[in-house]
Amino acid sequence: MLRAVYGDPRAAAELVPRLTDRQATGLDPLPTDPAELAPSLLRERRAEIRTLPDGTRLLLLLAAADQYPVPTDAFLRAVMAARLDTRSLDAAEAAGIAHAGAGGVVFRDAWTRIAAYETGSPADRRDVHRLLARVLGGAGETPWRSWHRAPARPAPAAGSRRNSAPPRARQHLRGGSPWHGR
Repeated sequence: MLRAVYGDPRAAAELVPRLTDRQATGLDPLPTDPAELAPSLLRERRAEIRTLPDGTRLLLLLAAADQYPVPTDAFLRAVMAARLDTRSLDAAEAAGIAHAGAGGVVFRDAWTRIAAYETGSPADRRDVHRLLARVLGGAGETPWRSWHRAPARPAPAAGSRRNSAPPRARQHLRGGSPWHGR
């Protein structure tokens, strides 16, 4: 059970009373959706992420997409390609949510990483996956590039083929800079 909750005892304590008798005895599988595993803990982490400035949330979303479920180690290349300002991470560090490490962002725990990803809009998630796929061009990176291309594809819009108004992240990743200076 600890593996299912990323080794977090708080999440395990939250999960145990929510298990069915069959799950508790190992006859049925444990839930796999993080929102089913530890909804209170995840809500708490999401609320923390939402208090951060837009630029900080974008960097955390990019880092989360780069790290899970496949660590692709492309965060720093993506930051450079999109000319993102990493000083935005200072707000996450001050809040104790994440900090800059040698290879990118180090999240406080797996639940914070999950919350950073889930609080991003679907369009922003697609944009960061598209950016990561774009920078993963080295030898041996084809599987990871392909993996990021799949979630980068837009969901079909009802009645139209394209979204008419790109979100701020898409605008920024294409060359605009709505988050610089925040």
